[in-house]
Amino acid sequence: MEIDARSLRHVLALAAAGNYGRAAQGLRLSQPALSRSIARLESGLGVRLFDRGRRGVALTRFGQLVVERGRALMGGLDELTREIALMQGLEVGELSVAAGLYPAEMSVGTAIGRLSAAHPGLRISLRAAPWREVADAAVAGAVDVAVVELSALGDQPHLVLDPLPRHDAHFACRPGHPLLAEPRITLEKVFAYPFVGPRLPPRIGGPLRPAAASLALDGTGTDLVPPLHVESIALARRIVAAGNAIAALPHVVIAAEVRAGTLATLPWRPAWLHTGYGFVYRRDRTLSPAALAFMREVRAAEAELVAAAATPPAPARARAARRRKR
Repeated sequence: MEIDARSLRHVLALAAAGNYGRAAQGLRLSQPALSRSIARLESGLGVRLFDRGRRGVALTRFGQLVVERGRALMGGLDELTREIALMQGLEVGELSVAAGLYPAEMSVGTAIGRLSAAHPGLRISLRAAPWREVADAAVAGAVDVAVVELSALGDQPHLVLDPLPRHDAHFACRPGHPLLAEPRITLEKVFAYPFVGPRLPPRIGGPLRPAAASLALDGTGTDLVPPLHVESIALARRIVAAGNAIAALPHVVIAAEVRAGTLATLPWRPAWLHTGYGFVYRRDRTLSPAALAFMREVRAAEAELVAAAATPPAPARARAARRRKR
């Protein structure tokens, strides 16, 4: 007897669930229908795949063999289905993207909007999440392409890392913040005030640790978590504007507020304070037309950000001095 894909899915589902009720529910089948499917397969093979008991089912040695080989076969079948879907192109295809906080709000959202406008039939799933979750999704191949801090991924030969333009960041505060009157600013002085922002990858968190006792390590033991932990640039800006908190934000996302005078930037920034994100995708997976089009749109949006940031904001003290001269 040949094992078809449907029967194999039923075996894998029952092995994972451990009982017929949960497996049938996950498969959206009735329990008797699932039981008949398994019984037909066992009868055709001439072996028992599951031992039945009061607490559920357990795999026999034959069942273990079928599950072990079956997982690989179904994985290959799913990949084949995906490859065929890729050939359908942009009009009826699907795209799954994950992005970290900064790229999601800086260029990815713009790219998704433009891509959807050009191809309204395209189904797009965008997951904006903390950088570590995005990196894990990229490593696992759970998304077609991710946009995330590249330094966090290290040397992983099965991944393609494609950098996007670097954006300088500044320490942002409200106009009139006490730090703006300091003759010399240091990290210790910056972190004497509440710091607001997302969890920080080691590339940024490492240089901060000696001066930032207020930043705690998370459960991984590597990421620093600010005392005012928010995974949103928009919220960070509002918190900074309303009190004495400090945030490290890319110039391109605060330039308008700085020009309007609702935010200020400290007249000092360390050289390592910049973005470092880019595209990440698995080397063994063919990028779909939708993924390639998305990447083109992100690059176009990033180029616009670079052009807008060509003239950096003047520090608040310099602007104040110019006003006094007038």
